[in-house]
This record gives sequence, C-alpha cells and structure tokens, in this order.
Amino acid sequence: KGSLIALIDNRKILVQRQAALSALAAARKSVKEELLNLRAAYNQAKINYEQSLRELNSTEELYKIQSASNDQLSSVKDKFRLAKGTFLSARQRLNLREGRKLNDPRETAAKDDSEIIENSVEVEHAKANLDEIDNDLNNCRIKSPIKGIITRIAVEKGSVVAPGTVIAEVQDKKQLEVVVNIDEVDIGYVKTGQKVRIESDTFIDSTLNGRVSYIAPIIVQKGDSRTCQVKIDIDDPENLAKIGASCSIYITVERKDNVPAIGIDEYLLEKDKKYAFKLTKIGKESKLYKVKKTEIKTGIIGIEKIEVVSGLKKGDKIAVGNLKSLSDGQIVAVKE
Repeated sequence: KGSLIALIDNRKILVQRQAALSALAAARKSVKEELLNLRAAYNQAKINYEQSLRELNSTEELYKIQSASNDQLSSVKDKFRLAKGTFLSARQRLNLREGRKLNDPRETAAKDDSEIIENSVEVEHAKANLDEIDNDLNNCRIKSPIKGIITRIAVEKGSVVAPGTVIAEVQDKKQLEVVVNIDEVDIGYVKTGQKVRIESDTFIDSTLNGRVSYIAPIIVQKGDSRTCQVKIDIDDPENLAKIGASCSIYITVERKDNVPAIGIDEYLLEKDKKYAFKLTKIGKESKLYKVKKTEIKTGIIGIEKIEVVSGLKKGDKIAVGNLKSLSDGQIVAVKE
C-alpha cells in the first residue's frame, strides 16, 4: 500500500509550481510594503492632526483676547478638520490591513506582522493556488491504494493517458473473489450468502469455501447463452488460490439430509413426466426381476443425485443404464 506504480510527466506542473512560489513571495513582499506605507502614512497623519489641534486651541485662546481675527480662526478650523479627516482615514486603512475593527483607537497591541501577512487575502490566494498545484503534482505519482500484488500494467512508458484511464490493476490476495457466469435457467436458485465449494487444478488435494457476495442485476448474451455474472468471496487462510486461475464452483442452493435420491441418469423423462424402473425379484433364489415403470416426483437436484419426493421408498431397487430399452412388465436379469 502506498507503493509507487507509475509516474505521469510532471515537467509542466513543476514550472507552474515555480511560478506559484514566486507569486507567493511577491504577495508577501507586497503586503509587507503596504503595511510599512500605511503605518508611515498613519504616523504622519497623526502628527499633522495633533499639530493642527494644538494650533486650533492656541488660535481660539488668541481669538478670545482679540489677538486673532475671525478669518484666522476659520482658516485654522478648516485646517484642523482636514487633518482630522486624513488622520481617521489613515487609521481605518491601517486597521483594515491589520485585521482590526475600522474605528479601533489602536490602544490594543497589533497582531504580529508575520501573522498579518500570512492571513492577508493576497497571500491566502497565492497559497491556495500553490496547494492546488501541489495536489496536481502529487496526483502525478500513481500509488497503490491497497496492499496487494500488481497483476497488470495497462500502459507503457510514454503512453498518453486521459482522466479515467486504467494504469494498473492491484489485487489484494486476502480478498480474492471468483467471478462466474451462471446460465439464466439456474440463476434463480442463487442467492447472496449461499455457501460455495471451490475446486481448482492449482490446489488439487484441497478445496476452498466461499460465499456468494454479488449477483449482477442484468442478464448478458454471450454466444448462444444468456448468463448472469456472480461473484464469490473466497475463504483462503492458507493462500492456496492463485490469481487468474480457473476453477469449478459448487453452490449449495438447498440442503436435505437422509432423503431418498437416485442418480441424475437413473430416471427417464417422457412428456414432462419422470419415470424410474423399479425392480421386483421373481422368487427368492432367482436372479430375474420384473420391471415396473413407476412415475416419480423429484425435488432438489445435486451434482450427481436428484431427490425423489414420491414414487420410490428406501430400499427399492431400480434399473440403470439404457432405460429407453426397458418396458413395463419386462423380465430382466440383474448383474449383482
């Protein structure tokens, strides 16, 4: 997990990253210079405001003792109002840049300059752009999302790939599954959760167990057959299964123990009815038997046996072999 599988050409992104780094450095420098300029403008505006205030106070005192004219007082007042407006405006601009409230009287300590710079809109935007480029750069390194074995490399060196292109396939050996296609006639018997027995030439002396984990919602035409895809999770604690190996599966769709059953080739199908040929011995010492063609009802079907629901009972003997050559009431000899 996390191992590098492939590397996408990242030269253009590296150039973009270098440009983004330069833009970030430029944004930090610009904000720092603006801070310096705003503080200088604020300090100068504060000096001018304080000077104009002193001048106003002085002129008002002189005006009271008639040592200053009305025009002089009006001129000083206008100068004071201009200085005050400039001072308040400079304070608001500086407060805004430092992240204070607009009318903050600046009696509290300001944030550290590095914090102000890093939290500025310009720098945040530049960092977001750099993060996006770094993410693109990281996506150029195709890593395995799981712990497992690389089973296929789907591209060659120098291949052009588009979003969604399969680069490689990685299989987790601890989560192997069997994928089979089951005929539409039989798929109705299959349910998720059913137990499965698995056999393969790759583990001749052993069998594995599994369970049906997925049944496709659609039937697919494959050649002359219509099949449904089924997936089976394998229980393989000893790692016997091999990726890509063929196997045979046996799904237990229903189970009945201690019920009458005959071989799947030991009955005859005629006009949708099933018949077994029951044998009744003629005399105790004779090897001859009388054939009785008996209709049977069947239940579940296994790999080699089929359940007999009615028509036969435990201990009955039946004929096997070429059943089409037999007839009701026929006398036959039985090979013991």
